[in-house]
Order: sequence, then C-alpha cells, then structure tokens
Amino acid sequence: MSSRNFVNLNVAVVGGGKAAERLAMILAFSDHDVYVGVADEEYETAMEQFRFYENIMVTSIENAAGLSEVVIIAAPNNEVREMAYFVDDVKNKVVIDYSSFAQAGIEEVDSLNAIKVITGSKQIVKCYAADAYKKFTSPMLGKENIDILMVGDDKKSKVIAKIVLENLGFAQCTDFGTSEALKLLETITTKDILAPAPQKELVPVAVER
Repeated sequence: MSSRNFVNLNVAVVGGGKAAERLAMILAFSDHDVYVGVADEEYETAMEQFRFYENIMVTSIENAAGLSEVVIIAAPNNEVREMAYFVDDVKNKVVIDYSSFAQAGIEEVDSLNAIKVITGSKQIVKCYAADAYKKFTSPMLGKENIDILMVGDDKKSKVIAKIVLENLGFAQCTDFGTSEALKLLETITTKDILAPAPQKELVPVAVER
C-alpha cells in the first residue's frame, strides 16, 4: 500500500543533483505524478535514472513547471535565481523553495523573495531544517525521520506544501509563520527549536538559619 491514498498531485522537481533525484523518487513512491525538469545536457542522464518509474517524466524545466500544480525548486541556494527565470508562469502554482536542503556549506541568501520577485508568485513556501542535506531521511529508506519547518505568506499553499513534505518522509511539518519570520528561522537551528532546552546545573545555595 502506498504512503497516501487521498491526494494525487502533479509535482515538478527542478534543480538537478542528488536532492532533486531523491525528491522525485520518493514523490513517485507516494503516487504523485512527477515531472523532472532538466537542462538539455542532463536529459539523457536523467532518462536513465528514472527509466523504471512509470509516474516520473523527464522534460525541460519550463515544461515541467507548466504541467504541474506544485513546483519544487531543489537547486542550491546560490542557483535559485537562475532556476526561477527558467520556470514557466507559476503565479497560480504552489512553489516550494527547497534550496536549504540542496546545498552544503553555501552561504544563505534570500531565495524566497528572489523567487517572488522573478516569478510574481505569492504562493511560495520555504522549508528549512539545520544540516538537512546530511540528515534528510525517508520511510522508504528505512531510516529515522526528522522534522521540517516552513515559512510562507499564503495559508492554502502551506496546506498543500505540508502534504508534499509529509509524503517526503518528514516526521513533523511545523508552520513557522510568514516570510517575516524567515530571518529569525535562519539564525537558529531545528535542534534549538524542537529539542528540549539543556538543563542548567543546580548550585547549592547556603541558607542562614
């Protein structure tokens, strides 16, 4: 039995690399129809990677976005602007900024607002977890789940994004607020938010009798 039986979405995954490859496979496993958007020079390699998946279609970045209800940008953070220029008209689509998970050791930039300015979309959801590139897991891989945080200004988009993110295997998807909370989110870690605070050592205090 699949991990979900009630919602079937057309999802575009753009950005290339291991993060995008993993996203596409897990979403297909969850019965979504997945459109992997790649550059021309990556087409043959991607076709080989996904040849056994009936519900994964490899196509151009523009076409993948045009065919989908949800667009996941899984490019490294410093490549998000370029990807945003490539995607088709996404003003009426949910765009999930997955860049924090598709990079390692790259300085964080304001990718959410970059996507908003370039595409004109107001239905953008950015997801974040500390060291997620190293710790991302899924039930399909038989490992322990982690939690994910999301930021965005459109409530309906967050509902749809939560469905997609939970299908990816995250244990809990927490709404951290609007885009105004993004800077705060990027200064702290998932561990800081979701783990209990460390207990301070108790120091005996002398009491006069």
